[in-house]
Amino acid sequence: MKILRYYMFAVTSVMLLVCNSCSKEDGPIVDDPGSPIITEFGEPLGQANEVTIGPEGGTIHSSDGLLSVTIPQGALSGSTVITIQPVTNQAPLGLGNGYRLGPEGLSFENPVTLTFHYSEELLDSNPAEFLWIVFQEPDGSWKAMLESALNSDAKTVTVETSHFSDWSVGRFVDLTLNPVSKSVKKGEKVELAVTGFSNRETSIGDKTVQLVLKAGKLDIFWLKRLGLETINWKVVEWTLNGVKSPVSNNFGNLQSKEYTASYTAPSNVPESNVVAVTVELETTNSEGIISTFYLTSKITIYESDLYLMVEFRGQTYIYYQYGFDGTEIKDPNSFSMAVCGLTDHQLNLGGITFVNGEVIDAIEIYFDQPSKGSRGITGIGDNGNDQLDFSITNPFTYYNLTQENRKKEGEACYLETNETNHVTMTLSKYTGASLSEVEGSFRGTLYYSDENYQADCISSTPYPISGSFKLLLATQ
Repeated sequence: MKILRYYMFAVTSVMLLVCNSCSKEDGPIVDDPGSPIITEFGEPLGQANEVTIGPEGGTIHSSDGLLSVTIPQGALSGSTVITIQPVTNQAPLGLGNGYRLGPEGLSFENPVTLTFHYSEELLDSNPAEFLWIVFQEPDGSWKAMLESALNSDAKTVTVETSHFSDWSVGRFVDLTLNPVSKSVKKGEKVELAVTGFSNRETSIGDKTVQLVLKAGKLDIFWLKRLGLETINWKVVEWTLNGVKSPVSNNFGNLQSKEYTASYTAPSNVPESNVVAVTVELETTNSEGIISTFYLTSKITIYESDLYLMVEFRGQTYIYYQYGFDGTEIKDPNSFSMAVCGLTDHQLNLGGITFVNGEVIDAIEIYFDQPSKGSRGITGIGDNGNDQLDFSITNPFTYYNLTQENRKKEGEACYLETNETNHVTMTLSKYTGASLSEVEGSFRGTLYYSDENYQADCISSTPYPISGSFKLLLATQ
């Protein structure tokens, strides 16, 4: 079945995100269309394929066989070396590799045809009807081809063009909730919405549309109706920890309206301080096939404005900086405390949990020569002075930055690498002044290794770690 989407962005599927299901007064429509999405250009992947094609026309395929470029007779005035270079895909919501077509700037007398092949693996549970073709402009911005044509039988997306640049197949719907995760203080509110692109400049007859980030809190597609509707959207329900909206209980309050919802955290932090807000979406395509999607936002509720939160091995750990904002330790034998200090130009962040007077878990971070911005946490193994480690007791387990890669040759075991630069620290607010706010986040990998790893010639085991913090700086 072949679908021409004059785009179908008629796929008013996306228009339905705001228009068909709610009035102008109902939806938080923002007048400012925002700014174009600009990215870096993709990095080459492997060797480029090249074919010499003359006025008689011809076809060239990418090295992975997923892109074909067909040049018709009369498109070229003379023999030309045509190239396809796979590159890293920088396209917003791009799928698979990107492709750099050359020579860039070449003009054709007749349009050439680009045919992208896709697989179920590439779709990653997204409907094929969500696919379109995008290209990158010389300034790094991106445009989508509104006349992208889907052939679901052949599993291809095709478009005609008269120029070469970086091209990619992508999808025009971002099936996630915004925010995907959020940390809020008790009693605070979170606005949730389906995310995507935004544009208000498209009109009938346009063949391309620039991809634009929405400036408002509702970050979704906004295009005028251009043609045949191919997908109908329906919100089945919103839920809070499985309870249908509207709901108000110990886990908070959830009020929803079509594609947006408001969650308010409870006045007291529940025993399980991580809640899930989920929206169930149902789509029906032109063939009557129904697809269901569940989008979830994980919301962590914290007690104090000053905290250090850590996500590690499927658990959320929150440590509070007591005293500075009027909060007090309720039970001196059971609490989780955060610290933030500066000693000899080294930022010290940490957290420790006591239960019945016993240490249960702890994290420590040493960040040398701190400044606003992002850089890697570089440990001794990479000639740095930083440190990040996490420990859990009962039984005692210790994780740190050190990645030990071992290789066995015969009876001998060799330590190939001993790297310690696998976590990125971002300081979004930092001045170094006493009692000033320190805000930021970190994300990367910690490693575990015990004495048996060396004896058995096993490399250290990686575990993702991430966290965020808002603390007051104590200096020494």
